[in-house]
Amino acid sequence: MREKLVELLTRREDDIIQRLIDYAKAGGFTRYSSTRRGDWRLSVHEIIHALTYYLKSYDNDQIYVEEQVGEDSVTHFGIESAKLHRARGITLKMFLGLFKYYRRAYLDMVIESNLTNQEKKQAEEAMNTFFDRFEIGFCSEWVGEGPESRLAELQSINRKLTNEKNKLWTIFESMTECVFVVDSNMKITEINAAAAAYFQVNPEEVLGLNCSELMGCECREEDCHLFHAMKSGGCYKDVELEIKTQKGRRRILTSGSFLHDISGKYAGGVQVFADITERNLMEQSLRLHMHANNSSVESVSIFDIGGNLTYANPAAEDLFGMDGSQLLGLGIEQAYQGGEMVLLSLIRGKSWKGEVSQNGKILYIHANPIRLPKGNIIGFYVSARDITAHKATQLKLQQAREETEREAAKLRAIISIMNAAIALVDAEGIITEINEQCLTITGKVREDLIGKKLESLHNGKILEKIQKMIANFRLNRNSSPVTITRRVGGMDVIMNIQPVYRDKTYDGVLLMVVDVTEVAKAKRQAEQALLVAEKASKAKSEFLANMSHEIRTPMNGILGFAEVLIQQELSPQQQESVKIIQQCGEQLMDLINDILDLSKIESGKLVMEETSFSLRKLIHEAVNVIESKFLEQNVEMKIDIEQNLHDQLKGDPTRIRQVLYNLISNAAKFTHQGYVKISVAEESISGADHQIKLRFCIEDTGIGIPKEKLKLIFDAFTQADGSTTRKYGGTGLGLTICKSLTQLMGGEINVESQVNKGSIFSFYIPVNKVEISEEEKLMESEMMQGKNGTVLVVEDDWTTKQLISNYLEKVGYSVITTQQGKQAITLAKIYRPDVMILDILLPDLTGWEILKRIKTYEETKDIPIVVCSVMPEKEQAFSLGAVDFIEKPISEKVLISRLGKLISGKKKDDTHIVLIDDEEATLQFLKKIIENEGYRTHTFARAGDAFYYLMQGGAVHAILLDLLMPGMNGFEFLESLRLKPEFRDIPVIINTAKDLTQKDYQKLNLKCEKILNKSLVHPHDLLEELSEILKGVTGCSKTQGGIERIKILLVEDNHFNQRLVTHMLSDDYSIVEVENGVQALEILEEQKFDLVLMDMQMPVMDGYETTRLIRKQNKYKNLPIIALTAYAMKGDSEKCMAAGCNGYLAKPVKRDQLIKTIKQQFVLSTGTPQKIRIRDKGIESLVPWYLQDIGREMEKLKNAAKICDFNAVRYIGHGLKGSGGAYGFPEFSASGAEIERAALDEDVVLVKMRVNQLRELYTKVLEEELSNTKE
Repeated sequence: MREKLVELLTRREDDIIQRLIDYAKAGGFTRYSSTRRGDWRLSVHEIIHALTYYLKSYDNDQIYVEEQVGEDSVTHFGIESAKLHRARGITLKMFLGLFKYYRRAYLDMVIESNLTNQEKKQAEEAMNTFFDRFEIGFCSEWVGEGPESRLAELQSINRKLTNEKNKLWTIFESMTECVFVVDSNMKITEINAAAAAYFQVNPEEVLGLNCSELMGCECREEDCHLFHAMKSGGCYKDVELEIKTQKGRRRILTSGSFLHDISGKYAGGVQVFADITERNLMEQSLRLHMHANNSSVESVSIFDIGGNLTYANPAAEDLFGMDGSQLLGLGIEQAYQGGEMVLLSLIRGKSWKGEVSQNGKILYIHANPIRLPKGNIIGFYVSARDITAHKATQLKLQQAREETEREAAKLRAIISIMNAAIALVDAEGIITEINEQCLTITGKVREDLIGKKLESLHNGKILEKIQKMIANFRLNRNSSPVTITRRVGGMDVIMNIQPVYRDKTYDGVLLMVVDVTEVAKAKRQAEQALLVAEKASKAKSEFLANMSHEIRTPMNGILGFAEVLIQQELSPQQQESVKIIQQCGEQLMDLINDILDLSKIESGKLVMEETSFSLRKLIHEAVNVIESKFLEQNVEMKIDIEQNLHDQLKGDPTRIRQVLYNLISNAAKFTHQGYVKISVAEESISGADHQIKLRFCIEDTGIGIPKEKLKLIFDAFTQADGSTTRKYGGTGLGLTICKSLTQLMGGEINVESQVNKGSIFSFYIPVNKVEISEEEKLMESEMMQGKNGTVLVVEDDWTTKQLISNYLEKVGYSVITTQQGKQAITLAKIYRPDVMILDILLPDLTGWEILKRIKTYEETKDIPIVVCSVMPEKEQAFSLGAVDFIEKPISEKVLISRLGKLISGKKKDDTHIVLIDDEEATLQFLKKIIENEGYRTHTFARAGDAFYYLMQGGAVHAILLDLLMPGMNGFEFLESLRLKPEFRDIPVIINTAKDLTQKDYQKLNLKCEKILNKSLVHPHDLLEELSEILKGVTGCSKTQGGIERIKILLVEDNHFNQRLVTHMLSDDYSIVEVENGVQALEILEEQKFDLVLMDMQMPVMDGYETTRLIRKQNKYKNLPIIALTAYAMKGDSEKCMAAGCNGYLAKPVKRDQLIKTIKQQFVLSTGTPQKIRIRDKGIESLVPWYLQDIGREMEKLKNAAKICDFNAVRYIGHGLKGSGGAYGFPEFSASGAEIERAALDEDVVLVKMRVNQLRELYTKVLEEELSNTKE
C-alpha cells in the first residue's frame, strides 16, 4: 500500500494543485491567496515530500501529543511551516481556513483512486494521522511551548474544533440543496457551491449582498419568512416561493431558521431551498396522465424504484381482480409471472416488451422506466393488455391450418390407395388432383389431366349430365351427392358426384368411379340365394304351422278325454293307464311348443313385448305350476326374495316366466333329494336410473353336470349325455330356448355345476321400473302390507274365507287368501306374512301336514300360525308349532284381539332387556311379566356378570337395575357403564327398594332415565315405563330422554299430499292438518305450533298471502315456515322466501329431505326467545338439583384447570356431554364436548377459555329457567 500511495502522490501533484485552487475558489479563500498554480506548487511539493517520508515509517501508532510534540518529523514540519507562514504575515485563521482544503484535496484524490477498498481505508487513516500531526505542529508554534503552557489543552480543543468545522463545511459545500447564510441585516455571509451554481454567481461576488437581491424578489422585510424567523427565534418549512433568476422566473420550496451567537442572541439566519419548477410541471403532467390512464381500457400500473406498485388504474384493478388498496405494495414479480426479468431490464434503464402470464391469463405488456429531466429513474410505467382470447384464436387458427394440412395429406394418401378412380375439380372446372386408379382407367398420364378442364376427363352425354349437376350444385347450397350406376366397357361401375362447399359457397366437386363388377355379380347371386331361402323358410313355416295344427287337433281329443276318464270311476289299473296317456300327451305338447319357439327364434320372428307386471305374482305363477312335482319327489323348495325388491316393473313377463319355469322344471327333474332354492335380487345399472337388473338364481342339489359338458348344454337337442336323455326324457331344447330368450331380452345366462353335488343356473334380465307418485306408493304400500301387517288365510270354505278377510281388512290388515294347501306353502315362502290363519280340513293337504312343512322350512319356520277349526284339537295344534287356536265359529272381537297381540309381540321379539337384581324371586317375576309382553330378557344376579355380558357384545336395548347388590352395586355399575362411549346411550331404569337421599338422586340424575320403587310400582306401570323408554331406542316418536313431541301445522289442500306428509312425519312429530290459509290463520289463534309446512297453491287463500299475514303478527315472527310447492322453476324459491318462509322444498318430497329441513329450522332458531326446552316429565322436578350440581361441577372444573389436572377436566366435561341433552340442555352437552376435546389436547389456555364460556352459559340458562318459572 505504501508504494502505491507514494507513487500516486508523486504522479498526481498537478491534480492536487488544481483541486486546492478549485476548493479555495468555491470557499471564497482566493482573497487570502493566489490562484496561480506556480504559487501553490512549492507548498504542495513540500507536503508531498513530508508525507512520503512519513509513509515510509508509518506503523498505525496512536498520537500522544504531549510526548511527541516537536519530536517526530511531521510535527516538526508543521512547526517549521507555521514559522514560515507567520513570517509572511499569514494569520492562524487564514492558515487553518486554507489547511482544510489541503486535507480535503489529498483525501479526495485517495478516494477517487483505483486502490482497493482495504488500501483506501489504510491510506485515509495514514493521511489523517499525518495532517493531524502537521496541524498540531503549526498550532503549537502559534500558541507557544513549555511545561507551563496550555499547549496540550489548546491542541486538543483546536483539533476538535477544526475537525467539526471541516466536517460542517464539507457538508455545507457538498449539499445538493441550495443554502445561504445571512447576518442580522439580511446580508449574505456564506453561500454553498450548489446555491452559487444555481444563481450562476461567484460566491465572493454575492457576499455582503441582501438576500432579496440574490433571489430577485421584491418582498418587504415584514413579508419575508426568513426575517420573521430570525426575529422570532423560530423556523419555517416547505414554503413555496417564486423568484427571478438568470433562467427566468422559477418556483422554489424553501425552509429557514434563525442563527444565534454564543451568548444566545440571534446573529442571522440560514435558508435552504430547492427548485421545484420542473417538479410542478411534472405533477401537472402527471395529473393529466393519471386522468388519461384512469380512462384507459388498457391496464396501467406504476411501480416505484423498488418494484412495488404505487398506482393502478381501474382497468388494472379489473385485470388483477383486486381493488387499488389491495394492490398497493404488490411487487412487480408477484404481479406478473416472469416479472423478475421485466424488473431487471427496467432497473438497467431499458424498456421491455413481451408476453407474461398472470392468474392463468396471457398478457402483453410494455414497460418503461420513469425518468426525471436529469435522467434519474424514479419508477416504472407498465401497460398491459389481456391477449388470452387473442392467443386462443391464434392457436385455433394455427391448429386449423395444421389440421387442414394434415387432412389434405390424409386425403392424398387415402385417394392414392383407394380402389376407385378419384378426381378433384375446383369451382372453375379445373382438375386439381387425381389418383393412379383414375389414370389407369382413362389410360392417360398425370400431366394430361392436372390443371386441365373437366372435358379432358369426360365427354359425350355423361359430360353433359355432370355439367348439369354442377350447375345445380352452384344454385342449391343444400345439394346432396348424386350416384350414377352405369356399364362402361363391359364393367359395372358406380359414379359418385359429391359437391364441395366452403362457407356455404360452391367450391368444386369430387368425382369417384368404382368398379363393382364383382360386387354386382355377387349381389345377383345373393338375391337368387335369398329368394331360394325365403321360399324354403316359407315352406318350413307352413310345414310347422300345418304340423302344429294337425298334431294339436288329435292331441286335444286325447288329453281332453283322458281328463274326462280320470274323473270317472275306474279301476286302479285303468286309472294308471289313463295317467300314462295324459303324461305322454303333455310331453308331446311340450315338445311341439319348444320346436315352434325355437323355429320363431331362429327365423327372427319372435317379438318381445314390454308391459307392466308384478314380480311376486310372476314368481308365484312360475312356481305354482311345478309345485306338485316337488311334493311328489319330497324335495324341499326354498324361496329367497330380496327385501325391498321393486315389485311393479316393465318387461316381457311371459318370456321371463317361461325361462324361470324351464330352469325350475329342470332342477326338479334332475334333483331326487335335498332342495331347489329360488333366489331373486336386483342390481342397479350405472347411468340408467329408470332401469334395474333382475337376477334369478336356481340352485339345486341334483345330479350335476360334468365340467366338459357345460359348454354343450345350451346347444339345441343336447343334454349332458345320451343316457340322461333316455332316463329323464326331454328334447334338449329347454336350455337353448332359455339362452335365446334371455339374450333377446338383453340379458345373459350362466351355469355352475359339480357332478353329484348340484347345479346353479343364474340369469339376469334388464327391466324398467314403473315410476309411480309418492301418493300411489303410499296407497300401494298400505294395500300390500296393511297398516297392521299381512295375514295369509288358508280356508277352503268360501263364506268363512270371505268373512275372515272382511274382519281383517276393516282394521287395516293386508289379506292373501288361498283354498289349496300346496299353494299355501308357496305363498308363505313368497310373501312371508306376519301371521298365517290355517284351516285343518282342506281338499289336497290337511292343515296338520301344512303346519309340519311350514315349520320345517328355514324361510317360513318363524311365521306365527293360528289354527282355526270346528274340531277342538288345541293340543295337537300347539304340539305341531301353532301359536294360537281359535274354534269355529270365529268371533270378530276374538280374532282381532288375538292377532293384535301376536303381531305386536312379534315386533317386540327382537328387543333385548337386561335384568339385574340379586333377589331371585324378583328376577324371575320381572322375567315373566316382561317376556309375556314379547321382549327377550337376559337375567343377572350380579352386576359384574351383566357388565361382562355387555363388554362381550351382548344384545341390549334397555337395562332394569337394582341398586343394593353384593360386589359391584348399582351406582358403581352405572358409573362404569357411562364411562364407555358405546354404552352411553343405553336407557337404564332404576328399580330399587332403597330410600334414596338427595345425594343418591344427584348421582343418578346424570346417568339414568327412570327411578322406580320396586315395593310400590305396579307391573303394568313398569311395562308402560319400559315401553315409553324403548320408543326412543326403536325410532318412534320419542328421542333421548323421552322428549315432548314437536307440533307441526300442515297447510295443504290436496288430500293425497296430506296423507303422504302425515304418514312421513307422524312417527316423529304431532301433525295437525288444515286445507287453506284461512283455516291456518284461525287454528294458529287457537293452538300453539312449533313449525308450519305451507303449500303455496291453495284455494280460498294461497300460501304466499297466508305467510305474509302470519309474519305481520309480532308473536309469529320467529315461527319457522317451510314452503312445500310443486313449482320448482327458477325464482320460485326466492318468491317463497320473499313472502316470509324460512325454507323451501319442491314436490315430490322425500321423507329424509323433509325431516332434515325441519331439524335445520330448529337448529337455526335455537338462539331465539322461543327456544323449546323439551324434557321428560319425570325429570322436570330434578332440573333444579341438576343445575345445582352443574354449579358444583364448574367449581371443580375451575380448580382442575388452575392446576392443569387434564384428567379431571376431561372426566367432568365427558359427564356434561352425556347429561345435558337428557335434561333439555343440549348447549351443556356441546360445551362439555368442547371441554373434553381441549383437555385431551392438554391445551391449558383453551381449557380455561372453555370453562369461562361454560360459566357464562350457565348464568344465561339460570336466568332463562328463572324467567320460565315466573311465567
